[in-house]
Amino acid sequence: MLSVRVVAAPDVAKLVAAFPEDGAAPTSRHADRFERQQRGEITALAAWDDQTPVGYLFLRWPGAVDATAQCRSLGCAELADLTVAALARRRGAGRMLLDTAEALAAERGYDRLGLEVTVDNPFNDAARALYRRQGYRDAGFGVFTSGYTYWDAAGRPHRDEEPHCYLAKRLCTAGGKQCERE
Repeated sequence: MLSVRVVAAPDVAKLVAAFPEDGAAPTSRHADRFERQQRGEITALAAWDDQTPVGYLFLRWPGAVDATAQCRSLGCAELADLTVAALARRRGAGRMLLDTAEALAAERGYDRLGLEVTVDNPFNDAARALYRRQGYRDAGFGVFTSGYTYWDAAGRPHRDEEPHCYLAKRLCTAGGKQCERE
């Protein structure tokens, strides 16, 4: 049975084992994110099939040092790095991660949630379709270049960048405000 929860200390080792870093990354993204979560910069979520992690994402709060310019401009919380293992795809794990992230952002009083997504990378077709079904729409920032750093087997960093757009969704906040439909 699938479930989603905020990452706790015992979950980190399971996430590291289930989603190993490619190449020779100097640290694990999951350990790094748990440390950032402890400082209040982000909230890390994981999807589970019983005791096995099958997906993850994190919520970046606007004050985080790596919050995007779009996030800061909109004053919204921001989703990043939605990943679902192949064995859990088309079973609702991605939707559950998004639903949980949206609820957490609304509980904190954010009325909007945003994210960067590639414009035409075929590996992100399913993610773009999921975001569209969940109500995320173009936020009007146009196309821009964004990417990430990865490490090869020798531990050398490389940068991968491609065209992205910024999507956002209006949320129902915990204060009972009327939901806006976009």
